[in-house]
Amino acid sequence: MFLKSENVSLRQLEESDLYQLRDWRNDPVVRSKTREFAPLNLLNQKRWWESLDRNNIMFGICNEHNNLIGVCGLVHIDWKNRSGEYSIYIGDEKNRGKGYARETDCLVFNYGFKELGLHKMWVEIYDNVERVVAIRLKQGFVEEGILRDTYWYDGRWWNSHILSLLDSYE
Repeated sequence: MFLKSENVSLRQLEESDLYQLRDWRNDPVVRSKTREFAPLNLLNQKRWWESLDRNNIMFGICNEHNNLIGVCGLVHIDWKNRSGEYSIYIGDEKNRGKGYARETDCLVFNYGFKELGLHKMWVEIYDNVERVVAIRLKQGFVEEGILRDTYWYDGRWWNSHILSLLDSYE
């Protein structure tokens, strides 16, 4: 395991995980919260995995039983300006709402700020998951802006909220 808390550990993704990731990304609940709009096949998932580089650091999220339950990471890292986008989803439905995402957030925020030396992490959250905006604001994220009508889902346009957290968040 790369990073560990009481109930969560983060590890490097392996090629053998790609089948599970593909299935999660094709789940309508997960897809409704991400930029993914078309069904993924294994070839798409492999291309994504092979494209990962030092500007896109992804982890598998494992629960206390060491079962893969989701994915998280820092993507689009801008090393010069020390910022990156934070991405997370709990793919396994039976593990949602159990606090795993909260523990994962703490691990990634500490890793990004303290180990990687990032100054800023940001997230993009669509209006169709407003409760996540509220959660991020409680964590200390600040809303930097709203991008109007950026996401077409379920027959209508949704806005995107851009929120950020600085390394002085504690």
